[in-house]
Amino acid sequence: MPRFWSQILIEAQRLICNSRFRFFIPIILAVSAKLYGGLQIYRMSIRDGVFNTPWMNIWVDQAEPRWLYIFMAWDTSWYVSLAESLSFERTFFPGYPLLIRLFGGLVGNYWLAAFAVSFILGLASLPLIQSVAESYMGRGEALGCVLVTLFFPHIFLFTTVAYSESLFLFSVLAAWHFYLKGRILASTLSATVATLTKTYGILIVLPMMVDLLMKRRWSRAILTLTPAVIATLIVLPYTHKDILGRLILELNTATWAVSRETLGSYWLRDYVLPVLTASRPMSFFHFFHAYALALLAMLGCLAVASARIDWRLGVYSTVMFVTIISFGYTTGLIRYLSFIFPVWLNIKTKNIGVLTVIIVLFYIHCLILWHQFIWAPYPM
Repeated sequence: MPRFWSQILIEAQRLICNSRFRFFIPIILAVSAKLYGGLQIYRMSIRDGVFNTPWMNIWVDQAEPRWLYIFMAWDTSWYVSLAESLSFERTFFPGYPLLIRLFGGLVGNYWLAAFAVSFILGLASLPLIQSVAESYMGRGEALGCVLVTLFFPHIFLFTTVAYSESLFLFSVLAAWHFYLKGRILASTLSATVATLTKTYGILIVLPMMVDLLMKRRWSRAILTLTPAVIATLIVLPYTHKDILGRLILELNTATWAVSRETLGSYWLRDYVLPVLTASRPMSFFHFFHAYALALLAMLGCLAVASARIDWRLGVYSTVMFVTIISFGYTTGLIRYLSFIFPVWLNIKTKNIGVLTVIIVLFYIHCLILWHQFIWAPYPM
């Protein structure tokens, strides 16, 4: 009997993997998990019968309807403010705010637009991840890969809440997807969107350019420079003259100025360099930085290991990793590094039992992270 059910399961997997329905499975699971998570966060945010989050009392402009606050905290108000004012003097690039403005004009609500854009693009990224993964592994393994990626806590959260990560992930994946299909123009346009979303989005151009130069396709290689040119022309009119100092990386509102406290702000400057130059640490960990150390090392290994899948992705992942840990704000490193998509291509499994355990474990921590995102006094 166990053998009979095992054969049934194998046949069901084969049928699913050979049909278009395989692309809808992650979307269905994502919508279900995010709706349930949203309801849980809403329920836990009720005090004395009234729904409330700290951000209701902090932001001058109030989001309506009120349930949107389960998807909004920290930088969300900046994005909405930039969408309203079309000014980009802070360290936020204009891609996401411009989409908010465009969609907000249609629905008449910038706050709702900020949520909808992020949520929809987060879902739209899933079939792109799956399609890219299928270029490097079997369909069953690709489905497992996208499910693990979806439920990794930081990816799950920041493709749900009103942040720019969904747009960044979608545009970078689209750029590589189109490049693999030989559609250079579509790839270049997608890379332009990625660059306008986060400045390190331009790095997706690097593996394309190197590959094209090695193949001596000079005109196509030159075309890959388009994102940098377009981004410069769009961003410069909206920024102050200190663009290189404040917009070199859209990683946080902090700069490389010397820390005014003993808690490190930058991984390279405050932790790595002192190991080589100082007799004692110049800065000390927040309680959570020590835990991040292990994950940083693991993600670095996965970034380099992605070269086994595709040397071009290895170049992209490694350069992205080095860039982010060199300039990235410490509290956001795990978030930024999680969106280096090739690291997840190292995960290949179609074992339902293994995937179930991973998804359950990850999902519990997705809810923890979501709850902390709304209520914690520290940014993530």
